[in-house]
Amino acid sequence: MVLGKPGKDDYTIPKAYRSIALLNTIDKFIDSIIARRISYVTGAHQLLPSTYIGRCKRRSVNYTLYTIIEKIYEAWNLPEPQIASLLLLDISGAFDKILRARLLHNLYKRKINNRMVK
Repeated sequence: MVLGKPGKDDYTIPKAYRSIALLNTIDKFIDSIIARRISYVTGAHQLLPSTYIGRCKRRSVNYTLYTIIEKIYEAWNLPEPQIASLLLLDISGAFDKILRARLLHNLYKRKINNRMVK
């Protein structure tokens, strides 16, 4: 569903609209509880490396830049300077057009539990 943004002069351009998702409130509540629990468990048991930044509390853009710069200087300051490299991936829309039935079939072939996938 889309709504027009207030105060826009021309509603023929897509940026004059705001998309909204009408999810069930219970779903949102359950999602937030599960997200909090997963976040707690991964932090309490140190399941992610200290350099992992995505969706972590107290790890902002500034923290990210500081960590990258620190790693670069560490590589440069070794007795024999090293090359520092960085790999960035943006996969936010990678699975938008995937055929769900085929994905489930491939996961089943690899013996991945269907209950986990659903």
